Amino acid sequence: MATTPLRIDPGSPSWTTLVRPSWRVIRTQSAGQGRREMPRLCDELTNWAKASPSPQQVDILQDGFERLYKLWSAAKSGLL
Repeated sequence: MATTPLRIDPGSPSWTTLVRPSWRVIRTQSAGQGRREMPRLCDELTNWAKASPSPQQVDILQDGFERLYKLWSAAKSGLL
């Protein structure tokens, strides 16, 4: 199952008030559970999001979101 395409402009208020804080929460909670991949991925997404917008940057962010979603789904189901 693929996630929906990234449609939030990195300069918009939704980006700074919704997306980035979500990464911090995911990073903190997953690190507290002893997970290694999810906190690292959240750090990478944060760094990628700081770069200037480009088609390649959007692809990288979308791939990162999909990886994070798959890891979260696996952890939620008890596979990880």
